[in-house]
Amino acid sequence: MNKKNCFATLLTLVAMTGWAQEHVFTFEPTDSVDFMIEGITEDSVDSVSLRIVDYYSDWNRDFPAKDGHFFIKERLPRYTLVSLGDTQHIKGRIAFAVDEVPIQVNLVDGTVVGSELNNKLNQYEHLQWELDQENLNIGERLTSQQHDSISSVFNHQIAKPEKGVVREAFDQYEEIFEKENEKRRRAVYENLDNMIPALYLFTDYTDFSYEELCELMQEDRPYANHYKMQDAWEYFMNLKLHHNGMTFNDCELVDKEGAVHRLSEYAGKDKYVLIDFWASWCAPCIAGIPKMDEIRQMFEPKGLVVLGISIDEDDGAWKAACGRLDCSWLRFRNYQKDGDLSVCNAFGVRSVPLSVLIAPDGTIVAQGLGDWYWKQKLNEIFDKE
Repeated sequence: MNKKNCFATLLTLVAMTGWAQEHVFTFEPTDSVDFMIEGITEDSVDSVSLRIVDYYSDWNRDFPAKDGHFFIKERLPRYTLVSLGDTQHIKGRIAFAVDEVPIQVNLVDGTVVGSELNNKLNQYEHLQWELDQENLNIGERLTSQQHDSISSVFNHQIAKPEKGVVREAFDQYEEIFEKENEKRRRAVYENLDNMIPALYLFTDYTDFSYEELCELMQEDRPYANHYKMQDAWEYFMNLKLHHNGMTFNDCELVDKEGAVHRLSEYAGKDKYVLIDFWASWCAPCIAGIPKMDEIRQMFEPKGLVVLGISIDEDDGAWKAACGRLDCSWLRFRNYQKDGDLSVCNAFGVRSVPLSVLIAPDGTIVAQGLGDWYWKQKLNEIFDKE
């Protein structure tokens, strides 16, 4: 089962249950516009680079600069978010939206002047430009070994040092990270009447709680149908089926002998149940199973039940993977009946790996955490009991 098939199933469920929007959104750009950019940069720069800000975009154009000036004329879908920077990477990149109003960009001080929308957007993107400069300045003071140490601290591979250059730089990076988060949230909440939220939600929707998304993801918002909102809508629709505070949706599962079970045989009883959704074709899932097994060994004596539920369609591939991994808790596979992907329907499994924790009363209390955060969460739970 791939992401596309899972999402198609969810759209069917939307029509059946009526808990999402009444009409189907179309996210493809409907029109394109010609736009012009005039700008200045450092005198030593001989070209600038314009690219689309997106997950996997390969749209990138270089334009000549002479004596610190450049001119760009292109055509792209209206409100496409693009970023501009010099090809020598002397300064950071600055982002803005494409529209019909001519745009003036200053790559020396990171300012953009154009339409009302871009003038508003630059209030936030100029701050990001300044924060990028701060990040660069911190990095230039560090050795490669210190960079590696900081990365290990962020990834929870080593403890945060009590003092020294690494601790100081780590604290500075964390402060910048918090400023970036605060900037993004302000950009969304201060612009609910225009397109700016779409330009931030398309990458940062997971930073908002379910309750916040219920407020933000409304179909009458100006940004609701923007083509960059597709992933945010998909995520929100899935989160409706496994968000914190809801009672889990029961579903049917099949074991290795072909017997059909219900999740309610295990969840909503007298123990916490941690479900690890995975697949034999998912490399991150396979890599994470030893870490999940470590969590099982730590907390099973305290009363935790860990269930591995595969979303494999291929029964043979699933059983072969279970044999290689040799973990007894990898017990179940999604039960397909009449083409209905029951696990996908019940939990909104958009992609794997996905982990969900269900309390003894059947309430979902956490989901989507990494192994270090799962240990932290479970320690909090069982230390109280």
